[in-house]
Amino acid sequence: MRAIVDRERCFGFGRCAEEVPEVFTQDEEGLSVAGDATGVDPRRLVDAARGCPRQAIRVVDGEGRDVDVGGRSR
Repeated sequence: MRAIVDRERCFGFGRCAEEVPEVFTQDEEGLSVAGDATGVDPRRLVDAARGCPRQAIRVVDGEGRDVDVGGRSR
């Protein structure tokens, strides 16, 4: 699984970087960037996506399909 941050939606709140710092960082503009999620519990990625106040994070499986993060709508 991997995470994708929509930079148009991200406001840089940083909750994802707090929740999963080994995957999410913030760039020089303060926006979130998703890195390598190898070895990270997929539930943590889903929790980070679910907790994003701007719904800027998608989680996709190995086939590139969106993973249902539940509890939100786009």
